[in-house]
Amino acid sequence: MYLITDDYERTAELLRSLGPRCVLDVVMLDDIRAGTLGGCVVVWDLDLSRSRSCETARMKMDAVEHELQSIFLVSGRSALENVQAWAFGARVLITRHRAPAELPAQLGQLVAAAVTAALKLTVATLDNAFSALALNKPISHPQILRSASFLVDAVNDVGISGWLDQAWEIDELTSQHCVMVAGVVAGYALHLGLPSRDVLDLTCAAILHDIGKAKVPLSILNKPGKLNDEERAIIESHPRTGWNCLRRQGFGDSRVLDAILHHHEYLDGSGYPDGLCGDEVTDFARIITLCDIFSALLERRPYKPPRDPDVALEIMRAMHGKIDQDLFREFSRFVSLTFPRQSREIAAV
Repeated sequence: MYLITDDYERTAELLRSLGPRCVLDVVMLDDIRAGTLGGCVVVWDLDLSRSRSCETARMKMDAVEHELQSIFLVSGRSALENVQAWAFGARVLITRHRAPAELPAQLGQLVAAAVTAALKLTVATLDNAFSALALNKPISHPQILRSASFLVDAVNDVGISGWLDQAWEIDELTSQHCVMVAGVVAGYALHLGLPSRDVLDLTCAAILHDIGKAKVPLSILNKPGKLNDEERAIIESHPRTGWNCLRRQGFGDSRVLDAILHHHEYLDGSGYPDGLCGDEVTDFARIITLCDIFSALLERRPYKPPRDPDVALEIMRAMHGKIDQDLFREFSRFVSLTFPRQSREIAAV
């Protein structure tokens, strides 16, 4: 979450009053650049009686590529100031002297609403994509990009634990898995500090990584017991099936398509569908693989209980030689930083 200001001294006083209840990244209005605002909830602490602040704010808002959930702090002394804030798209107005008392709760409500909206959009996008592929119809690239952008913004604001808190409630298992993997991928990519384009492309790949399962019979997908050899072969065909369908449609760039095709490859050559080894496995595929394994271990399935994140990391640690150890060490740090005890307890219920 960001706080945009045109007066750092005024904002610093507000932050001292808020204390640890709100963690906000402060950005000066003049310093906003394309891609600066990586979240969807923003607090604006501007002097709207100054024409220069208004003009600059309008220009900066027009450059933002996604929808913002904006809270404006106002003086409370000018009706014109309030009108200006509403014109800028404010969802909430708070007078500055009330901000220490009111801002934390208002931020919580907006963030929760943004996460819910992003989750619903992702599920609807997945439903549409799986239905389209099952019927041999084209998948909407703009819809995937829009969903990925909203997802990244939501994870950036609320963190992985907040995203997964709502993802647990999805009933359909394949959709739940894709939503979880996409959230973990987005969070990990942000943690790594990757360029915004890479974060978005990785998230698109994560949303669609299991799209080939649209061609797998539900009797196999949802089978509670062990798969036989024939069923296992059908399941293991899903990466190539998805890749073939998307490639024929001209969907995405080569990195996205490669990650979808090779998200079950292991560095020791024991994965599928191509048995790649070492450097043959791209960085995008390595990242999706890590997040896919971790998410699968956390999920409840008819044939297994959910694992605690710490237990999941121990299982992955034993996969030495199969997964990228440098990426895994940083992934372990990411999990320890972003999974508070509350989310771990939810995962184990």
